[in-house]
Amino acid sequence: MADGLSSRWKNLKISPEEKEYVDLRVEGAKMKDVRLSLCLLGQLITNKKFNKEAIKRTLKNVWNLSNGIVIRNLDYDIFMFQSFHWKDMKKVQDGAPWCFDQQLLVLKENESGKQPWQVEFTHSLFWLRMYDLPFDSNTVEDAKAVASRVGEVVEVDEIDEVGWETSFRVRVLMDIRKPIRRWQRIKNKAGQDAWVVFKYERLPMICFECGLIGHTDKDCMFGGISAQNGETTLYGMWLKASPLKDRSKAREEVLELKARGPLEFIPLPEAMMKDREDMDSYIEGTENMMQTNISTVTNRTNSKVSGNMLQTNISTTGASTKNMLQTNISTTGASTKNVLQTNISTTGAGTKSMLQTNISTTGAGTKSMLQTNISTTGAGTKSMLQTNINATGAGTENMMQTNISTTGAPNKQGEQCMDDFEFQLMKWEWNDIYS
Repeated sequence: MADGLSSRWKNLKISPEEKEYVDLRVEGAKMKDVRLSLCLLGQLITNKKFNKEAIKRTLKNVWNLSNGIVIRNLDYDIFMFQSFHWKDMKKVQDGAPWCFDQQLLVLKENESGKQPWQVEFTHSLFWLRMYDLPFDSNTVEDAKAVASRVGEVVEVDEIDEVGWETSFRVRVLMDIRKPIRRWQRIKNKAGQDAWVVFKYERLPMICFECGLIGHTDKDCMFGGISAQNGETTLYGMWLKASPLKDRSKAREEVLELKARGPLEFIPLPEAMMKDREDMDSYIEGTENMMQTNISTVTNRTNSKVSGNMLQTNISTTGASTKNMLQTNISTTGASTKNVLQTNISTTGAGTKSMLQTNISTTGAGTKSMLQTNISTTGAGTKSMLQTNINATGAGTENMMQTNISTTGAPNKQGEQCMDDFEFQLMKWEWNDIYS
């Protein structure tokens, strides 16, 4: 605005009469204008058109000043708020920020010497709430240090001498040309990184894309980018603090204590504090020593238990393997022996039966043949009978030998598997059959 006027005046030719000054620094002008001291300037921060008369009516009803107020329209969408008592003016200032239709109304005191077009509505008062301050940083000094990153600290609102609320309340003068501050990174007393979250009382409508006051995301040059990319917007109504709760009960609690006497915080004396620190160090050292001893004993016990377990496992495994081996050997030996004995007995019994059958059959056949030949031939054929007897006897002997050899041959492999005692018994059985 100022740059536009300056460039306009540079291109205009000024006449000599126009170059003459009117000096306002006369003696009468030094008197302070009381009206100016009770006057506020205001401007609605918005890119939309608005009804000025509606603003006037609304603000008069909301403020409800005891001595009334006059609101006038000036150029450049500036409002002049003329009050008639300093208490009324203070009431309006203390209640800032004010909004109309969720748009911010910036108020500022009239600056002497400035023209209306030179006034800049770039800063506004806000009540800032800080959450998650470390316990050991819940002090006015630390609160000011953090809040100073948001804007110029004007006031710190302490509930009482005790403090301890969900948030720390600080009044700051913010530059509304910058995106609203959401949080602040800090380094706590222990040197660790932490975050302090910010919220604002009576926060007007802001742009959820860029965080500026004065327009919405629909009118923002970056509007819709987050939605198109499927991202969450960086700002939101979560920055708006809930209405301040009544703190009168908390104040009354402290006032009751004050009624009994001065409210003092008496810490532990330094001497006792040192003794306590020494005792804590001693206890900590004792605990560490006990922990070390317990760990050592535990390690040794675990080693001993592991050794016993290993030895038991080895003994058990060895005994089990030995028993299994002995059982297998005994079972295998017994089974082999039983099979061998069964085969030998069966073979021997079969051979003995076969031999006896052959001998009986052969003998019976030979006897019948002899009797037939003797009967048929008679006494006259004695020589022939003798020949037949010899032939038959020889044949019988050969047949018996052949049967014995044939029958005995398959059993020689079984006899080799027996011990000497069983083999001798078999030989005796053969001799009994042949005799």
